[in-house]
Amino acid sequence: MKISNSFGTRFRGKLGKQMIASSWRGIPYIREYVKPRNPRTGLQQENRGRFSEAVAAWQRLPLAEQKAYDRKAVRMTGQNLFIRRFLRGRRNGERRTRRP
Repeated sequence: MKISNSFGTRFRGKLGKQMIASSWRGIPYIREYVKPRNPRTGLQQENRGRFSEAVAAWQRLPLAEQKAYDRKAVRMTGQNLFIRRFLRGRRNGERRTRRP
């Protein structure tokens, strides 16, 4: 969805260097633009690597297993459930993600 002003002009994305127009769950909003931080610390890079592994593991799952995660997930997607379990498992030293 795009933001419209009183003249009917529609906005989406960065408006100059000061505002962002977007929507969240179908609700349009405008907020101040804040330059994203990218700390690139060792810990941050490690976390990004684990997250990348989780996404790749999800993409390798057979469609039937992905759909099983979708059915099991409550108030989130099956992909989010899988990634949460994957990351928690890695934090606890497990090598496999629990099945849905």
